[in-house]
Amino acid sequence: MPQFATARRSNLRALRRELPPHRRPASGWRRALLAALAGIAVLGAAALVYRNLPVPVETVALTQGSVEITYAVDGLIARQEEVYTAPADGRLRRLVAEGQRVRVGSPVAEIVEAGTAQEPAPPGTPPDPVPQGDIAIRREIDRITAAIYDRASAINLAKANGDGEAAARLQDELDQLAVRQEELSQQLGRSQPVVVAPAPLLSPEQPVGRALGVIKAGTSGIVIYQTDGLEGRLSGELKPSALAAMGPRPHAPGETVRQGEAVLKIVDNLNTTLLAVLPEEALTRLGGANRVTIRLDGRDARPVSGRITGQVREGGQVLLTLSASAMPEELVLQRRFRATLVMGAYEGLTVPRTALDVRDGLQGVWVLEGLETRFHPVRVLGGNDQVLALETDLAVGVRVLRYAPTSMR
Repeated sequence: MPQFATARRSNLRALRRELPPHRRPASGWRRALLAALAGIAVLGAAALVYRNLPVPVETVALTQGSVEITYAVDGLIARQEEVYTAPADGRLRRLVAEGQRVRVGSPVAEIVEAGTAQEPAPPGTPPDPVPQGDIAIRREIDRITAAIYDRASAINLAKANGDGEAAARLQDELDQLAVRQEELSQQLGRSQPVVVAPAPLLSPEQPVGRALGVIKAGTSGIVIYQTDGLEGRLSGELKPSALAAMGPRPHAPGETVRQGEAVLKIVDNLNTTLLAVLPEEALTRLGGANRVTIRLDGRDARPVSGRITGQVREGGQVLLTLSASAMPEELVLQRRFRATLVMGAYEGLTVPRTALDVRDGLQGVWVLEGLETRFHPVRVLGGNDQVLALETDLAVGVRVLRYAPTSMR
């Protein structure tokens, strides 16, 4: 048996040597190599096919429009306010309803003896009607405010186009309009009241008794029977950190008051100052301009023109002081405000900021033509965090990539 097995193995080796190379059985590592090469060939063929298929991309059409440079602010309202205190201990008797405008020397309130009975107030309207101002003057102020807004937008466009002569001419027109607006606001304060709405009534019951003191208006303005402790403390000399720490503390006097207690104030709301804190980088959007448009939140009224009268910088923040006229009268009871400052506007073809790309030092967009895209240089006029206004020879409606290759990196 051992001799037979040895002879058989010797015959198999001789047979292997006689077979041609391609007929020899493949070893294990050779079979694995052949399988790997076949897999690579299949993947390469699939990649070539996929490369020739159209890849879906998101595009956007160029549109003609205006891009506004805005910033949302939350600040405090400062006015000319005169606080009046009780001349004696006693009960407060209002002679004028809250919200009325009074003239200098008009009796506003009395302090009567405490403990006296109450009697119904005499029928009729308060001593002075609620002045709403001259309607024609108010309409003219609204017209001028709209003209100021239009001039401001045109100035930004002229500056963006490098037309300094047009910008200077428009600035002169805007300044003249602003002067006229302030003159009308002052004239409105001096005009005789024109009653266009029923005057608010006093409380149905008022304390009566011997008067211990009378409070008369030392200035003309609107009567408010509450204070907040910020009267006379708000000015452009404050620092941003100080303004952030300040907050109104409303105080409404009760029926019984103590001598020296603040019982009312008279407010001149024809000339209003707005104080707001902004980061320094936001202020650079103004580009040196000294006027902004103020859009009060939650109001459908026409935007108000504001003039920058002060800037106090501290720790990367700026306390901005804005002088505004023709503010809505209903704001007289408010101390805080929320608004959007419109710092400029640019007219042109608009695209998302993500569509802008830079190639070889040139700014441009990627235009979609069939299944291909090409880079097209453009000039950026200006924009905000989301949208840009462009100057380009491309037509309205041309589709470009919403996301440029660099914006997706």
